[in-house]
Amino acid sequence: TERGQMIERNQKFKIKYLKLNGDEVRRFGIITDECRGFGNRKKDNQPFLHYWDLDKQGYRYATNWEIL
Repeated sequence: TERGQMIERNQKFKIKYLKLNGDEVRRFGIITDECRGFGNRKKDNQPFLHYWDLDKQGYRYATNWEIL
């Protein structure tokens, strides 16, 4: 998978991920200096991506994501 591919800070990217209800979401995002970027959630060690959502204009967490 492309999950290990690092996204450059302040570079626009397209992401695809599944919401909890199973819906697939496609968004444009950017990782700013205020974002946590890549990591794992403490409770279940699931990998996440913390980024600024350019579509919704807000910070978002995505799990089960991939870069398009």
